[in-house]
This record gives sequence, C-alpha cells and structure tokens, in this order.
Amino acid sequence: MPARRHNHTPSDPVAERKVRQVIEEAASRNTQLLGELEATAHAPGLFNNNQVKIEHVDKRLADLEPEVQAAIATANQQLKQHKSYRDSIGKKLVYTVLKKKGVFDEKAMREEKAYHEVLEKRHRVEAKLNELKADKASLVIEMKELQALLGRHGAAHKEIDALYSRIFDGPTAGFADEDEQEEAHKVAKLALQERTEALKAAVRGVKAAQAVKVAIERSLFEKQRASFDNHSDIFSQRGVQTILKRCVAYINRGLELSDEAVEAIQATPGPELTQAKKTLDGLFIAARVVAQERYHSKSANSELIERLGATLTKALDAQKKYVEAMKKVSESRRGSIRRTARALEDERQALQQIRQSAFETTVGFGAAAPAYNECCDRAPRFEHDSHQQSASIAEPVVIELPEDAEPPPDYMYYEDGIARPKQMEAEPGSNPQNRASQLDSVVLQTNHQGLPEVT
Repeated sequence: MPARRHNHTPSDPVAERKVRQVIEEAASRNTQLLGELEATAHAPGLFNNNQVKIEHVDKRLADLEPEVQAAIATANQQLKQHKSYRDSIGKKLVYTVLKKKGVFDEKAMREEKAYHEVLEKRHRVEAKLNELKADKASLVIEMKELQALLGRHGAAHKEIDALYSRIFDGPTAGFADEDEQEEAHKVAKLALQERTEALKAAVRGVKAAQAVKVAIERSLFEKQRASFDNHSDIFSQRGVQTILKRCVAYINRGLELSDEAVEAIQATPGPELTQAKKTLDGLFIAARVVAQERYHSKSANSELIERLGATLTKALDAQKKYVEAMKKVSESRRGSIRRTARALEDERQALQQIRQSAFETTVGFGAAAPAYNECCDRAPRFEHDSHQQSASIAEPVVIELPEDAEPPPDYMYYEDGIARPKQMEAEPGSNPQNRASQLDSVVLQTNHQGLPEVT
C-alpha cells in the first residue's frame, strides 16, 4: 500500500506524553492478548475445515443409509429362501420320495450361497456406515474443543480491538501516521456503507419488478372472469365491463410497480433496462386501451377479451426480461460490495499494524512480544453483513380488490370511462390524458390480427 504523505503541525508534548503513558499502562495487557491470539490462531481455520468435513460425511451418510436398508432387506429375504430349504423337513422328504434328493441339495446349496453373498454385501455397507459414523463422532468431539478455542480467539480479537480503539481513536498526539491511516479506514468504511445502500436500492428494484408479475396474473384472472360472464346468459354485459374495470386497476398497479422498480435503483438505467421497461410499459398500456373499450354484444366483447389476454400474456414474458435486467444491476452492485469489503479489510489491517507498532516503539519489542500478526481476514464477514442488510427487503404488495368493488378502491373513473389511479390525476387546469402520452417514445400500433404491438 503506497505511503500517504501529509504536512502535520507539531505535536503537543504534553498530549503526546499522555498518549505514551496510556500505551505503557496497556502494554502488559496488549502482550497477553497477542499471546492469546497466537495460541489460538489455528482454531478458526481448523473449525471451518471440520465443518466442511462434517458436511461431506453427512452427505455420504445420507447416501449410504438407504443402501444399507436395502442390503438388510435383501439379506432378510434371501435368508427366508435359504431357510425354506435348510429347515423344511417336508420339502426334503418330498424330494427324497421322488428320488430327487440331488436336485434338492443343489437348490439348497445355491440358496445358501446366494444368502452368504448378500449377507457379505450387507456387512460391507454396514461396516462403511459405522466407519462414517465413527468419523463424524470424532469430528464432533474435535469441534467442541475447537469451539472453545474459537471463543477464546474471538474474545481476544474483540478485546484488542476495544483496547486499541480506546487508546487511538481520534487524533493521537505524536502518531501522525496512525491518524492518517485511521482516516483512510473511516473513508473505506463509509464507502462500504454507501455500496451497501446502493445494493439495498437495487434489491428493492428487483422486488418491485418481481411484484409486477402478481399484477399481471391478477389482470389475467379478471380477464378469465370477464370471459365467463360474457358467455353466460344470466349475467349482463354491464357485469363484463365492471370486471374489465378491475382489470384496468391491476394494470395500473403494474405500471406503478414498473416505475417504482427503476426509480428504486437511484441511478440512470442502462440501455438494456430502459428497453425492457419500455417494452413492458407499452404492453401494459396496450392492454389497458383494450380493457377500456366498451361493447354491448357478446361477440364484440369476446374478441376484446381475446385481444386483452394475448397482450397480457406478452406482458408476462416482458416482465421476465425486466426482472433479468434489474438483477444485472443488483449483481453488479454485489461485485462492488466484494471489492469494497476487501479494500476496507486492507485498511483495517494496516491500521492495526500501525497501532501495534506504537506499542513496539513506546515500550520496546520485548515487552510487546509476540509481534502482531493478522490471523483472521474479515473481508468475507464485511461482505456477508452487507448482503444480510438487503436480505430482509420485502416484495411490494399488490392488494387484491374485493370481488364486489365497483369501481375498484383507490381508482377514479372519468366520464370517458378511463380508469386512473389517484396519484396519476392531472394537475388543476391541465388536460388529463392517459399514461401513454407520458412515456417516452412509446407508440402503439395495431397489427392485422388486431393485437397491439409496441414499437
């Protein structure tokens, strides 16, 4: 790591003496803690290795136990066959009377041989199972011993961190290099916090994009209800129109979630994400245009509902691509977390080394022995902690509308029959238009089959 060079004002001699006095008073405890770290340094690595070994043994046990049970069942079945010749006086008598005792003896020998073969196989797999169980038992005992050492090791790390923090946090008179490195450590820590917030934002975007699927599926369910009502004589066409209003409400919710997803990432979306959103929103708008049409004949409504279903099905495919594009953003930020966690750990280790050197220069190498050696890399822990913060983010809710709701709650219907969520109402004095005019470069066309296309 390149040295940082700065100009420093002369240190206050009184303040510097106080710092050195504190270091001298803590030197004995520092030495004890360093000795404890050295004595238990092997525990973390062995503990992790043993965990992996136990996982492998558990997998082999899980694979072998069914094989053992099958071998036992086969041996028991073969034993019955063997006994049917070995212990059956009646069967032996019949063969003797028929002067076929040689045939009987041959079959009995064959069954006995088969039994011994399956019995030998049973013993082999049982021996292997017992060996694995013994290996695991030995590992479990060793893990208990390592667990105690691991606890001691962690406690020593925690105490030495607290000791150094108490002595050196903030301006430390007489140790300008420590102040510089402490500042570098703070900057690295802040950078990881910023990357963590960026990752949480991306995860919120992914969750919102995933929730779009729920809105589409509920729209498709309303489309199915509308189709049923349209073909049933006991329902009026007004009922079909009411159901289509509910479909519009879910479509509007899908559009809201689409916006929420891209807004959540708090960054300008790249070309792939922009195109994925544009395609999805275009299909939503096309579906809404169809669902807002009003007819009073079964045939016209049937054709309308068919177009609506086809467009919403396309929207499902577009939603998948939107989620994939959003996930690329979150994966990129996960990679940034990994690099930043590594940088933070490098700065932390450098800070610990400088702080230990302060003990060495103040009280001498002998009093501070053994020398400080960073035995535990904390970068994976920093990375894990960042990911944990984003793991609890919940997917946005798509509220299910009550079946008897007309019009759907939280939505208003204007005289033109177009449904709009309240938050999309136009400002006073403005000309209310549907959302199609609010999206950049989205043009809806109709192909020769009457299905809306997005260009």
